[in-house]
Amino acid sequence: WLSYTHAGYMAEKIAQELKKIFPEAETNIEENLTVFKEKLQQERKDALDRIRTMPRNAIITEHDAYRYFTSDLGLTVVGDIEAQAEGEITPEHISSLLSSIEGYSIRTIYKEHGSNSDLINILEKEHGLNISYLDSEGILSSSYFDMMKFNVDNIVEGLN
Repeated sequence: WLSYTHAGYMAEKIAQELKKIFPEAETNIEENLTVFKEKLQQERKDALDRIRTMPRNAIITEHDAYRYFTSDLGLTVVGDIEAQAEGEITPEHISSLLSSIEGYSIRTIYKEHGSNSDLINILEKEHGLNISYLDSEGILSSSYFDMMKFNVDNIVEGLN
């Protein structure tokens, strides 16, 4: 979902299934798939061109929902605020985050809109970090491509 490359694979699978259900629309489905995949490729290229100009490529996110997104765009997630789906954040995890912040010169933490992480708030205040938002569900955007552009824009702004 959050990878241009994987979105193309998903679109292919959806198109295969649609052609089984609507064989009379096969040509139209193939044409739409081609247009969609071309747009995915162009948007990914544009995003990569922007990200490659950044002075760093390491980021910290609130959770690991962005692994496909970052991998697809040549970014490295060096820490997740939520280290695990359940349980308390350990002192070791906080120490690892602080090491990553210092070692990778992290200036921005990326979080979901509407989340309220105490640890993010503490890191923001005590370490002078900026907070930027990412959208994994299309809540802040009107389309898939708008969502991806929103995320790329915020990544680029935070890395600049």
